[in-house]
Amino acid sequence: MKRDQRLRREKAKVGNLKGMLTRMKEENGAISSQKVEERLSGLPQKQQQQVRTCFKASGRKGTQGMKYSQEWILECILMRMKSPKLYEHIRKHKITVLPSKSCLLKYMKNYKSSFGLNENLLAAVSEKAKTMDEFERHGGILIDEMKLSENLKVTNSGFIEGFVDLGAYTSLDQSTERCDHGLVVLFQPFSGHFQQIFWVFGSRSNVKADVLLKIIWTQR
Repeated sequence: MKRDQRLRREKAKVGNLKGMLTRMKEENGAISSQKVEERLSGLPQKQQQQVRTCFKASGRKGTQGMKYSQEWILECILMRMKSPKLYEHIRKHKITVLPSKSCLLKYMKNYKSSFGLNENLLAAVSEKAKTMDEFERHGGILIDEMKLSENLKVTNSGFIEGFVDLGAYTSLDQSTERCDHGLVVLFQPFSGHFQQIFWVFGSRSNVKADVLLKIIWTQR
């Protein structure tokens, strides 16, 4: 008798839980996309990207072939560069939706890099500065050089990369020499922990002072 009563109570609990689950599903289904966007608007921009990516993945059987926003891809590339092991751990255990290594490589191959000033990058930084703290917009220009390995590469268009490129200040003799140094001009804010590269040049040995002065003066 007691066993039957206990069984009825447990069945009643299960029935109540099923009813609660059904009501919750109905309530969630009634939430409009507009309300979801209103809730998301209260989150930081990067968290919004993460949540939207998770929502998009939830409506699919798998993430293979899934398209990601450019902003989220950029964040994922940066995360994987900082810690590949942690990135793979988060992806493997599905802590959040992250594209695979091969997916990131496909996006990175589409990125066109070159020496000189990247106008698209400058426009993107200008747009980003609108949302930055006022103190982070003020900083200084840093100049650094690094040793590079000599390497010539033929692009798909048949252009050979790897020669000296100092923009308008590349002499005829230098244009046929392989570059073994990189000159980097970047912005470092007085407040904050980020750095942004604006100009990159390839040289043979260190850039001489007169050429460096011309580059900085004309790129102001």
